[in-house]
Amino acid sequence: MVRLNGGQRSWLIAALECCPAWTLEELQRLSEGQLELVLSEERAEALGLDHGKAGGKAGAVTLRLPPGWSREWLHQLVATPVDPDQKPAEARDLDTLAASSGAETALTMVKLAHLVPAVLVWELRGAAATEVSKQVALGDILMVTLPQVQAYVEAAATKLIRVGEARVPLSDSEKTRFVVFRSASSGIDHVAIVIGEIDSETPVLVRLHSACLTGDLFGSLRCDCGEQLRTSVQAIADAGGGIILYLAQEGRGIGLTNKLRAYWLQDQGFDTLDANNQLGFKDDERRYEVAAEILKMLDVQRVTLMTNNPAKINAMESSGITIESRKGVPATINPHNERYMTVRAEKIGHILDE
Repeated sequence: MVRLNGGQRSWLIAALECCPAWTLEELQRLSEGQLELVLSEERAEALGLDHGKAGGKAGAVTLRLPPGWSREWLHQLVATPVDPDQKPAEARDLDTLAASSGAETALTMVKLAHLVPAVLVWELRGAAATEVSKQVALGDILMVTLPQVQAYVEAAATKLIRVGEARVPLSDSEKTRFVVFRSASSGIDHVAIVIGEIDSETPVLVRLHSACLTGDLFGSLRCDCGEQLRTSVQAIADAGGGIILYLAQEGRGIGLTNKLRAYWLQDQGFDTLDANNQLGFKDDERRYEVAAEILKMLDVQRVTLMTNNPAKINAMESSGITIESRKGVPATINPHNERYMTVRAEKIGHILDE
């Protein structure tokens, strides 16, 4: 459990994925039955909840838990795949509330931890609030503030430290070096793979590549990531130089565990985007401010961007990088990734004709 402070209000929060039975019992005792469940708008939509204007700025939807709820009922509500044509009984007649700033921040926190976006929230009141304050003073409960969480999010994207680099000859480009940049707040490492010679006076050939353990390392046929990575190395080497930014944003930003959960949902019939939504995530949770910051630290302001994804162009331009042109990255369609590739093209505009 974490105490979250915001101005004159404070909340006790707990990520549902990390809640054993005793934590739920303690939250229920402290809140005297006033516990609320915060879900993302995506999961609320999947459940068929009529949340109306209840959604907050961070996409948070708050539900008042009904009397007699159980741990099993909560997990059924949060984690069970939902047939689009048959909404679950667990979601019927649930009251949705306007999302507080505490609810919005709590949802942001669990997403940062790559946990399923479902969090239990109670606004601290009365004698129980005093009890929680004592536990905070003893160090039994962590306390953070809303501004601290916001500062963490901003610093993770824009405050980077260049922590190491070395020559790493590759089979397709012997003249290559890896430069590691670490987020000052999160400790997460991103890698700039600098191939050949870079001339910052001309547009630099750049590929933004989000880490993909299954595709990049093991050659998974469920995606085109590994093939695109190897194709990009070869293309940049052939062009004489450029940069691959290898970003720690596995699974379109939802993390490895949730990516595998999404794969399981795809095997149940959901497409790649719907699977993310079932888990409570957006179609794509990635952010690219960190990529722009790395390029600026490498003295690169103008690029030819290697991508099939128009969203990357918009994100980089909004972060101050000039996109002189786009170069497509071809990928092979196979029986295992055909639906994945088609859905990306039809639903989010990926360009696959090059």
